[in-house]
Amino acid sequence: MFKKVSIRAFSAIMVLLASVLFPTFASGQNRMISGVVTDESGVSVIGAGVVVVGQRTIGTTTDIDGAYKLSVPAGATIEFSSVMTTRQLLSAISPSLT
Repeated sequence: MFKKVSIRAFSAIMVLLASVLFPTFASGQNRMISGVVTDESGVSVIGAGVVVVGQRTIGTTTDIDGAYKLSVPAGATIEFSSVMTTRQLLSAISPSLT
């Protein structure tokens, strides 16, 4: 009724299962950050880029109020940039990020 499964076959199945489940566990390590990008005078910056350094596929732009919301990997460094402002880098654990 049951076939014997070799250790090699069992190991291969476990590796395949782990590779399928790993992205689910890895996504749990992300952190949601949000805030408002302003210039030196306190005016909201519309359309500023907010991206994870080294992972340009994770990013967003600020809305009409300068607000952004982004899910980032734990410990990531975030880059804020705009045509009218200088580029700024902050750690995702920085108190400046809320």
